[in-house]
Amino acid sequence: MSIKHTSLIGAATGWGAQKRTTEHGPDAMKHFGLVEKLQQENFSVDWQEILYPFLRFANDNDIHPAHCIPYVSDMCQNILSAVTKTVHQGNFPCVIGGDHSIAVGTWSAVTTSMDAVGEFGLIWFDAHMDAHTPTTSPSFAYHGMPVASLLGHGLPELTQLGNPNAKVKPEHVVLIGVRSFEEGEKNLLTELGVKVFYAQDVRKKGFEAVLKEAIHIVSTGTKGFGLSLDLDGFDPSVAPGVGSPAEGGLLTEDVLPSLHLLRDNPKFKALEITEYNPHLDQQMKTAHLIHKILRELLSREG
Repeated sequence: MSIKHTSLIGAATGWGAQKRTTEHGPDAMKHFGLVEKLQQENFSVDWQEILYPFLRFANDNDIHPAHCIPYVSDMCQNILSAVTKTVHQGNFPCVIGGDHSIAVGTWSAVTTSMDAVGEFGLIWFDAHMDAHTPTTSPSFAYHGMPVASLLGHGLPELTQLGNPNAKVKPEHVVLIGVRSFEEGEKNLLTELGVKVFYAQDVRKKGFEAVLKEAIHIVSTGTKGFGLSLDLDGFDPSVAPGVGSPAEGGLLTEDVLPSLHLLRDNPKFKALEITEYNPHLDQQMKTAHLIHKILRELLSREG
């Protein structure tokens, strides 16, 4: 992979989640000195900007998840604009969240700006399927819906962002690390034929083998692919700073040594890391994990 400047875009929102303090994740990582650490390690990276919703969670904590779509869709629209700008500048976009509803903005932007709608692959690293629609979601939290939205199922405010068509096709999407889900979303992915590697599959096959298979799927017949990484895909013992932890997740020593397979692939076009909640972190474990993940995924100068 040729050296490419990485633009970090913070998406400071928790409106798609039930624990909305994920909105503090990007600012916490900026204060952590993420960019400075990476620059000292010879990475070409900077903060492009941190985006905020027009209403901060701290200002109104009583809104039911079902009524949050104006805030979720507005943030996704802002992300779409910021990521599109990054792609057009020729830089590598890396979105730091924020809850996982931001993925609708990230991947709508990447697919639309690359003229790759329906021709883009997506690896979804997550404890959850995130494939609910409003008719199947028990919580109505929008961070449980972005996979379905990107596949064209759900509310038009999300499915039609940037382009009226589904942003990705089922045959170009792979989920890795899943271990917490409901039947409604599983039924949708099964019906569509989306490949799912459950956490037990990863432990049985090994993460490297799973990742190689995933890369083959998302790069076949596409113009590129990206990684949407929810930190709760990791076990809470190594990533405690997430809003929806699920036991039995993957460990850093299982995952990090193989991430170079993404970095070294010329079709790897964009990255997002979601669901960091600094209020739930312990001894900055999760913040340090984000730094380690980026060290493996971003290209280094020299």
